Amino acid sequence: MLLIFTVFIVGKTYGQTDSIAYSNSLVLKEGIYFNFSDFKQNKAFPAQKINSDLDKSSIDFFSNLVQKKTILLKDSGKAERRISKDQLWGFCQNGSIYYQIQGDFIKIPILGRLSHFVHYTVTAGSGNSYAPFYYNNANFETTNIDEYIMDGASGVLYDFSVKNMEKLLEADSVLSAEFSQLKSKKKKDLKFLYVRKYNEKHPLYFFK
Repeated sequence: MLLIFTVFIVGKTYGQTDSIAYSNSLVLKEGIYFNFSDFKQNKAFPAQKINSDLDKSSIDFFSNLVQKKTILLKDSGKAERRISKDQLWGFCQNGSIYYQIQGDFIKIPILGRLSHFVHYTVTAGSGNSYAPFYYNNANFETTNIDEYIMDGASGVLYDFSVKNMEKLLEADSVLSAEFSQLKSKKKKDLKFLYVRKYNEKHPLYFFK
């Protein structure tokens, strides 16, 4: 499965002279992102412009905020508008980026030109329908694990598969050639290594 998000940034073309490479010294502004462009421009909508009864001084303000179905924003002047949390791309909190997928906000532990994260979903079931070895009417839950990789240049999100890693590595002929020489099992085992190798050679850039 391939999920594609298209981002349009109107009126200006960005190059590396207009951008800064991501590093631990780069201060990411805290707040919510409405789209991928907001994220790449380090342009978070701050807590001060959000109307909420939650404690804005809390280090968990934004993760608590997105537990609500809607968010009340204060625009210019005294105007207010209410949006669904599903309209958000994600948010930044305590220097970490959280990305929204299927209504959940997932922390991205590996942030780079290729960003990897895992989405856990829980599915309820019963012994009668899904697991015959359970006693009648017994209920249980199963956890599904989905891994994703995001291209930090385009915002396109891919399943973290060997096939998609091959596609992403095409942007680097040396790494692509290395990866293509590996046996199938090695490719699967070394996907993370090649994410790291790619990120070391190709930094994630934020617009100035």
